[in-house]
Amino acid sequence: MSSERFNSGDNIPIRTRFEDVNGAGITNATGVIFIQRTSDNEYWNGSAFQVARVSIVMDEFDETNSPGVWRFDFDSSVGDLIDNYAFEAVDTSGNSVNLPEQGFAFVGGYLDQLLTDSSKMLGLMRENTKIKNTVYDGANNLISADIFQYDSKVNVDLDDEVTGFIRKWTIVSPHTGLTMDSFKQRLEP
Repeated sequence: MSSERFNSGDNIPIRTRFEDVNGAGITNATGVIFIQRTSDNEYWNGSAFQVARVSIVMDEFDETNSPGVWRFDFDSSVGDLIDNYAFEAVDTSGNSVNLPEQGFAFVGGYLDQLLTDSSKMLGLMRENTKIKNTVYDGANNLISADIFQYDSKVNVDLDDEVTGFIRKWTIVSPHTGLTMDSFKQRLEP
């Protein structure tokens, strides 16, 4: 198992090899995997995330051509757009000498996903947000702005960045034509 980055919604192919003391692949083992989402430390149970640690049975990949290789395909679309997942594979039959084996998947964080996320954020904004500190170029294109999100319109009107303040986004938008090239999010308490 390794650490890799995936796009949100990608299938994450998790592979591990169970070996005996001689390094030969173990077939007919009982491979399980634990998948933990790091943002809240909850575990995937096959249909939802939950607090309690739970294992999921892995499948043997190909007993004939790849003895000892076990797999589980994790659909990253079940989580958030941007999140990280820790994996731990275990042979519960106790025959493997090289386990538990651990890996990590980084999901999201690519520029196109951040732009998608910012579009959703901007599209969902209503009265609970305030845009400040705007900077425009000579053609009146937005170069940068700060977006403040509050828990209610009343707190937006207070404009004190304390009462009901949820978070602040800073958008930096060097333009190429009509395209926003980058988006930077800063979370503040």
